Amino acid sequence: MKNVDYRESHKSPGKGKSYAKSFTEYNYRSMIWKWEQKILKKTISKYFNNRKIDYLDFACGTGRITELIEPYTNISYGADVSQEMLSVAKKKLRKTKLLNIDLTKENSLFCEKFDLITAFRFFLNAQPELKNKTIVELKKLLKPNGLIVFNIHMNRFSPSAIIIRLYYLILKRQKTINTMNIGEVKKMLSLADLKILETHHIGILPIIKEKTILPINPIRKIEYFFSHLKFLLYISRNVIFICSQ
Repeated sequence: MKNVDYRESHKSPGKGKSYAKSFTEYNYRSMIWKWEQKILKKTISKYFNNRKIDYLDFACGTGRITELIEPYTNISYGADVSQEMLSVAKKKLRKTKLLNIDLTKENSLFCEKFDLITAFRFFLNAQPELKNKTIVELKKLLKPNGLIVFNIHMNRFSPSAIIIRLYYLILKRQKTINTMNIGEVKKMLSLADLKILETHHIGILPIIKEKTILPINPIRKIEYFFSHLKFLLYISRNVIFICSQ
């Protein structure tokens, strides 16, 4: 199977619009996004006391995370290699400076340091050498007391990931399922001498498709209950990591 560079995965025509729509049209994905918003707002309030911050959204895509955090910023940057995705982000952002660059190859922000750097839905899908290179480069852009906040959205040991792998195994179909586990995240962070301050998790029910026919309100209630049980971190599908030096 040919290895595909994740940098090339979101550059096709129409990808930006379809990706942005998925967070409203896919009911399970929309539910997770609402949960992510709560965690991000609480993080800003807790660590920055809602003061204006210098912010970078790495692999910002269509600006979903950028738009949420932009009102809390003094300086705001969004960086992505896909102009297709940035064209969608540009329409929703007011003051964020969007950069169509690959920060792992061209660090034009070497003079800037940030209080907060986010990288959502990136590390899970990136090939190993890219994710390792990225975390080292992002650490260089962090202020001494700054935060790097990112997520994984398919924990290898979650019920969803296990069922998906079994499904393709039974059908004898070769299909790459991108997953990470907590141990792999910690190993990646160690390359940049970053430590985990907090984790937040959700996603215990074995929901296979993010556009599910199952009733989403009962799912939401169950998942929010389980998200407060710390011991379920290692088998939760979606995990947010809050990290610092």
